[in-house]
Amino acid sequence: MPTPQLDRRTFLKGLGIALPLPLLDVMQPALAQTGSTVKAPPRMIWFFQPNGFYPPTWDPEGEGKGCKLPRVLKPFESFQDQLTVFRNLNNNATQHAGNVTAFLTGHQAEPDEQTGRHRAAKSVDQIVADHIVGDAPMRSLEMGLDHPPSGYCLATTLPLSYGGTVSWRTPLQSLPVEVRPRAIFDRIMHASSKLPPGQRSFRKSVLDLVRDDARAIRKIGSRSDSRRVDEYLETVRSVEQRLQRAEADVAREWTPPTRPNDTLLAPPPAGVPRSRPEHAKLLIDL
Repeated sequence: MPTPQLDRRTFLKGLGIALPLPLLDVMQPALAQTGSTVKAPPRMIWFFQPNGFYPPTWDPEGEGKGCKLPRVLKPFESFQDQLTVFRNLNNNATQHAGNVTAFLTGHQAEPDEQTGRHRAAKSVDQIVADHIVGDAPMRSLEMGLDHPPSGYCLATTLPLSYGGTVSWRTPLQSLPVEVRPRAIFDRIMHASSKLPPGQRSFRKSVLDLVRDDARAIRKIGSRSDSRRVDEYLETVRSVEQRLQRAEADVAREWTPPTRPNDTLLAPPPAGVPRSRPEHAKLLIDL
Protein backbone atom coordinates (compact mmCIF):
# COMPACT_ATOMS: atom_id res chain seq x y z
CA MET A 1 0.00 0.00 0.00
CA PRO A 2 1.56 3.33 -1.03
CA THR A 3 2.58 5.72 1.72
CA PRO A 4 0.17 8.67 1.96
CA GLN A 5 1.74 11.90 0.80
CA LEU A 6 0.68 15.49 1.05
CA ASP A 7 2.24 18.53 -0.58
CA ARG A 8 3.70 21.12 1.81
CA ARG A 9 1.59 23.83 0.13
CA THR A 10 -1.70 22.02 0.70
CA PHE A 11 -4.54 24.28 1.87
CA LEU A 12 -7.84 23.49 3.52
CA LYS A 13 -10.30 24.83 0.99
CA GLY A 14 -13.93 25.88 1.06
CA LEU A 15 -16.22 28.52 -0.41
CA GLY A 16 -14.08 31.67 -0.69
CA ILE A 17 -11.48 30.43 1.82
CA ALA A 18 -8.05 28.77 1.67
CA LEU A 19 -6.60 27.97 5.09
CA PRO A 20 -2.85 27.16 5.20
CA LEU A 21 -1.75 24.12 7.20
CA PRO A 22 1.14 23.67 9.63
CA LEU A 23 3.94 21.21 8.75
CA LEU A 24 2.62 17.63 9.14
CA ASP A 25 4.27 14.20 9.18
CA VAL A 26 2.33 13.23 6.07
CA MET A 27 4.12 16.01 4.17
CA GLN A 28 7.60 14.62 4.88
CA PRO A 29 7.75 11.92 2.12
CA ALA A 30 7.07 14.46 -0.64
CA LEU A 31 9.72 16.75 0.83
CA ALA A 32 12.24 13.90 1.02
CA GLN A 33 11.74 13.07 -2.67
CA THR A 34 12.67 16.59 -3.69
CA GLY A 35 15.51 16.85 -1.19
CA SER A 36 13.81 19.86 0.36
CA THR A 37 13.96 20.85 3.99
CA VAL A 38 11.38 23.03 5.67
CA LYS A 39 12.48 25.84 7.93
CA ALA A 40 10.38 28.39 9.68
CA PRO A 41 9.99 31.32 7.28
CA PRO A 42 11.72 34.51 8.38
CA ARG A 43 9.45 37.19 9.77
CA MET A 44 10.11 40.80 10.69
CA ILE A 45 7.80 42.99 12.76
CA TRP A 46 8.06 46.77 13.02
CA PHE A 47 6.11 48.40 15.82
CA PHE A 48 5.45 52.13 15.95
CA GLN A 49 3.98 53.99 18.92
CA PRO A 50 3.35 57.73 18.59
CA ASN A 51 4.13 60.40 21.19
CA GLY A 52 7.55 58.97 21.93
CA PHE A 53 9.23 57.06 24.75
CA TYR A 54 11.36 58.10 27.68
CA PRO A 55 14.81 56.97 26.41
CA PRO A 56 16.45 56.21 29.79
CA THR A 57 13.91 53.42 30.40
CA TRP A 58 15.15 51.68 27.22
CA ASP A 59 18.92 52.19 27.36
CA PRO A 60 20.92 49.18 28.63
CA GLU A 61 23.87 49.69 30.94
CA GLY A 62 27.05 48.75 29.12
CA GLU A 63 27.43 47.19 25.68
CA GLY A 64 27.38 43.77 24.07
CA LYS A 65 25.78 40.57 25.32
CA GLY A 66 26.77 41.24 28.90
CA CYS A 67 24.94 44.55 29.21
CA LYS A 68 22.36 45.04 31.93
CA LEU A 69 18.87 45.37 30.52
CA PRO A 70 16.64 48.19 31.81
CA ARG A 71 13.21 47.57 33.32
CA VAL A 72 11.32 47.93 30.03
CA LEU A 73 13.45 45.25 28.33
CA LYS A 74 13.54 42.84 31.29
CA PRO A 75 10.90 40.51 29.70
CA PHE A 76 13.47 39.79 26.94
CA GLU A 77 16.21 38.76 29.39
CA SER A 78 16.01 35.06 28.49
CA PHE A 79 16.63 36.04 24.84
CA GLN A 80 19.37 38.55 25.59
CA ASP A 81 21.93 36.69 23.45
CA GLN A 82 19.62 37.29 20.45
CA LEU A 83 18.75 40.89 21.28
CA THR A 84 20.32 43.97 19.71
CA VAL A 85 19.52 47.49 20.92
CA PHE A 86 20.44 50.36 18.60
CA ARG A 87 21.39 53.76 19.97
CA ASN A 88 21.79 57.27 18.57
CA LEU A 89 19.41 56.89 15.63
CA ASN A 90 18.06 60.15 14.18
CA ASN A 91 15.70 60.66 11.24
CA ASN A 92 16.04 64.46 11.11
CA ALA A 93 12.29 65.03 10.76
CA THR A 94 10.92 68.41 11.82
CA GLN A 95 7.27 67.84 12.76
CA HIS A 96 4.83 65.20 13.95
CA ALA A 97 3.57 63.68 10.70
CA GLY A 98 7.04 64.07 9.24
CA ASN A 99 8.49 61.95 12.05
CA VAL A 100 6.05 59.19 11.14
CA THR A 101 6.99 59.24 7.44
CA ALA A 102 10.69 59.15 8.37
CA PHE A 103 10.43 56.32 10.89
CA LEU A 104 11.29 53.51 8.43
CA THR A 105 12.44 55.62 5.48
CA GLY A 106 14.92 58.02 7.09
CA HIS A 107 13.44 60.76 4.95
CA GLN A 108 10.60 63.12 5.86
CA ALA A 109 7.92 63.24 3.18
CA GLU A 110 8.09 66.47 1.18
CA PRO A 111 6.21 67.83 -1.86
CA ASP A 112 7.48 66.47 -5.15
CA GLU A 113 7.46 69.21 -7.79
CA GLN A 114 7.23 66.81 -10.74
CA THR A 115 4.24 64.79 -9.57
CA GLY A 116 2.53 67.19 -7.15
CA ARG A 117 2.50 64.41 -4.56
CA HIS A 118 4.57 63.91 -1.42
CA ARG A 119 7.78 61.91 -1.70
CA ALA A 120 9.63 60.06 1.04
CA ALA A 121 11.71 56.92 0.35
CA LYS A 122 11.12 53.20 0.17
CA SER A 123 10.80 51.98 3.76
CA VAL A 124 13.13 49.39 5.22
CA ASP A 125 10.33 46.88 5.82
CA GLN A 126 9.58 46.81 2.09
CA ILE A 127 13.27 46.50 1.24
CA VAL A 128 13.48 43.47 3.54
CA ALA A 129 10.29 42.05 1.99
CA ASP A 130 11.99 42.15 -1.42
CA HIS A 131 14.47 39.58 -0.12
CA ILE A 132 12.48 37.30 2.20
CA VAL A 133 8.92 37.23 0.88
CA GLY A 134 9.55 34.27 -1.48
CA ASP A 135 6.28 32.53 -2.38
CA ALA A 136 4.47 33.72 0.75
CA PRO A 137 0.80 34.51 0.05
CA MET A 138 1.21 38.04 1.44
CA ARG A 139 4.10 40.40 0.86
CA SER A 140 3.39 42.42 4.00
CA LEU A 141 0.56 43.28 6.35
CA GLU A 142 0.10 46.82 7.64
CA MET A 143 -2.11 47.13 10.72
CA GLY A 144 -3.09 50.07 12.90
CA LEU A 145 -5.39 51.12 15.73
CA ASP A 146 -6.90 54.31 14.31
CA HIS A 147 -7.98 55.66 10.96
CA PRO A 148 -5.59 58.27 9.52
CA PRO A 149 -6.56 61.80 10.61
CA SER A 150 -7.55 64.57 8.20
CA GLY A 151 -6.20 68.08 7.81
CA TYR A 152 -2.63 69.32 7.65
CA CYS A 153 0.25 69.31 10.07
CA LEU A 154 0.68 72.66 11.79
CA ALA A 155 2.86 75.16 9.87
CA THR A 156 3.51 72.69 7.01
CA THR A 157 1.81 71.45 3.85
CA LEU A 158 2.11 67.79 4.90
CA PRO A 159 -1.32 66.10 5.23
CA LEU A 160 -1.90 64.47 8.59
CA SER A 161 -3.00 61.33 6.75
CA TYR A 162 0.68 60.59 6.18
CA GLY A 163 0.92 60.17 9.93
CA GLY A 164 -1.33 57.10 9.65
CA THR A 165 1.26 54.74 8.17
CA VAL A 166 4.99 54.06 8.47
CA SER A 167 5.34 51.80 5.42
CA TRP A 168 6.22 53.01 1.89
CA ARG A 169 6.19 50.60 -1.08
CA THR A 170 7.90 53.20 -3.26
CA PRO A 171 9.03 56.79 -2.59
CA LEU A 172 5.62 57.97 -3.84
CA GLN A 173 3.38 55.16 -2.55
CA SER A 174 2.63 54.90 1.15
CA LEU A 175 0.82 51.75 2.30
CA PRO A 176 -2.35 52.46 4.32
CA VAL A 177 -2.99 50.48 7.48
CA GLU A 178 -5.97 48.24 8.08
CA VAL A 179 -7.71 48.98 11.40
CA ARG A 180 -10.62 46.53 11.22
CA PRO A 181 -9.81 43.22 13.00
CA ARG A 182 -12.32 41.29 10.89
CA ALA A 183 -10.78 42.55 7.64
CA ILE A 184 -7.30 41.60 8.89
CA PHE A 185 -8.50 38.11 9.84
CA ASP A 186 -10.19 37.62 6.46
CA ARG A 187 -7.07 38.72 4.63
CA ILE A 188 -4.81 36.35 6.57
CA MET A 189 -7.20 33.45 6.06
CA HIS A 190 -7.61 34.23 2.36
CA ALA A 191 -11.31 34.92 2.78
CA SER A 192 -12.76 36.10 -0.51
CA SER A 193 -13.80 39.73 -0.56
CA LYS A 194 -15.93 38.96 -3.65
CA LEU A 195 -18.62 37.15 -1.69
CA PRO A 196 -21.90 39.07 -1.49
CA PRO A 197 -22.65 40.58 1.95
CA GLY A 198 -25.55 38.18 2.40
CA GLN A 199 -23.30 35.15 2.04
CA ARG A 200 -20.63 36.60 4.32
CA SER A 201 -23.11 37.30 7.12
CA PHE A 202 -24.15 33.66 7.58
CA ARG A 203 -20.60 32.41 7.98
CA LYS A 204 -20.24 31.62 11.68
CA SER A 205 -16.77 30.15 11.23
CA VAL A 206 -14.27 29.58 8.44
CA LEU A 207 -13.89 26.11 9.94
CA ASP A 208 -17.42 25.24 8.76
CA LEU A 209 -16.19 25.74 5.21
CA VAL A 210 -13.08 23.55 5.47
CA ARG A 211 -14.46 20.76 7.68
CA ASP A 212 -14.49 18.15 4.88
CA ASP A 213 -10.87 18.84 3.89
CA ALA A 214 -9.77 18.68 7.53
CA ARG A 215 -11.56 15.33 7.99
CA ALA A 216 -9.82 13.90 4.90
CA ILE A 217 -6.37 14.93 6.17
CA ARG A 218 -7.03 13.35 9.58
CA LYS A 219 -7.73 10.03 7.80
CA ILE A 220 -4.42 9.91 5.90
CA GLY A 221 -2.18 11.54 8.49
CA SER A 222 -0.57 10.16 11.63
CA ARG A 223 -2.02 10.43 15.11
CA SER A 224 0.38 13.31 15.71
CA ASP A 225 -0.89 15.00 12.52
CA SER A 226 -4.49 14.67 13.69
CA ARG A 227 -3.65 16.27 17.03
CA ARG A 228 -1.66 19.04 15.34
CA VAL A 229 -4.52 19.83 12.94
CA ASP A 230 -7.03 19.90 15.82
CA GLU A 231 -4.84 22.27 17.87
CA TYR A 232 -4.34 24.52 14.85
CA LEU A 233 -8.06 24.72 14.09
CA GLU A 234 -8.85 25.38 17.76
CA THR A 235 -6.45 28.33 17.65
CA VAL A 236 -8.18 29.69 14.55
CA ARG A 237 -11.56 29.28 16.21
CA SER A 238 -10.43 31.07 19.38
CA VAL A 239 -9.43 34.09 17.28
CA GLU A 240 -12.82 34.02 15.54
CA GLN A 241 -14.63 33.94 18.87
CA ARG A 242 -12.70 36.97 20.12
CA LEU A 243 -13.63 38.83 16.94
CA GLN A 244 -17.28 37.89 17.32
CA ARG A 245 -17.35 39.11 20.91
CA ALA A 246 -15.73 42.38 19.90
CA GLU A 247 -18.21 42.89 17.05
CA ALA A 248 -21.18 42.16 19.32
CA ASP A 249 -20.02 44.53 22.03
CA VAL A 250 -22.62 47.27 22.46
CA ALA A 251 -21.37 50.73 23.35
CA ARG A 252 -22.09 51.42 26.99
CA GLU A 253 -24.11 54.45 27.92
CA TRP A 254 -22.42 56.93 30.22
CA THR A 255 -23.98 59.68 32.27
CA PRO A 256 -21.72 62.39 33.67
CA PRO A 257 -21.70 62.37 37.49
CA THR A 258 -22.37 66.11 37.57
CA ARG A 259 -23.85 68.66 35.22
CA PRO A 260 -22.53 72.22 34.87
CA ASN A 261 -25.03 74.79 36.13
CA ASP A 262 -26.64 77.26 33.76
CA THR A 263 -24.14 79.98 34.66
CA LEU A 264 -21.21 77.88 33.55
CA LEU A 265 -22.98 76.75 30.39
CA ALA A 266 -23.82 80.31 29.33
CA PRO A 267 -21.25 82.14 27.20
CA PRO A 268 -19.30 84.83 29.08
CA PRO A 269 -20.40 88.47 28.65
CA ALA A 270 -18.67 90.58 26.06
CA GLY A 271 -15.18 91.57 27.12
CA VAL A 272 -14.88 88.78 29.72
CA PRO A 273 -12.15 86.16 29.02
CA ARG A 274 -13.51 82.72 28.14
CA SER A 275 -11.07 81.03 30.51
CA ARG A 276 -12.49 81.46 34.04
CA PRO A 277 -11.41 79.85 37.34
CA GLU A 278 -14.79 78.22 37.80
CA HIS A 279 -14.38 76.48 34.42
CA ALA A 280 -11.01 75.12 35.50
CA LYS A 281 -12.54 73.88 38.78
CA LEU A 282 -15.33 72.20 36.85
CA LEU A 283 -12.85 70.28 34.71
CA ILE A 284 -10.95 69.19 37.81
CA ASP A 285 -14.18 67.98 39.43
CA LEU A 286 -15.08 65.95 36.34
